[in-house]
Amino acid sequence: EEERAELEKEKENIESYVDKLQHQLSASENTCRQLQQRVTILESVNQDLEEKLKQKIDRVEELESELDKHNQIVSFINNMQLKGGPGAGKK
Repeated sequence: EEERAELEKEKENIESYVDKLQHQLSASENTCRQLQQRVTILESVNQDLEEKLKQKIDRVEELESELDKHNQIVSFINNMQLKGGPGAGKK
């Protein structure tokens, strides 16, 4: 009878421990789900930001190309004036 009482007590302790572990597991699973949702959101935000960055880089490249064209025109005009082209030195 005493042994049976000890076994019953041990069983209760084990069940209590299992309940605690199940609660911890449930909490961990909830945390994992929340973190997965955050990762999904952050991946989406990152993708949007990468697309915006790509658009801005493309725009900068367009502007650099335009600037190069303008610089070539200015250089051409300066060379023409130095060589005495039309309008050079006339007053």
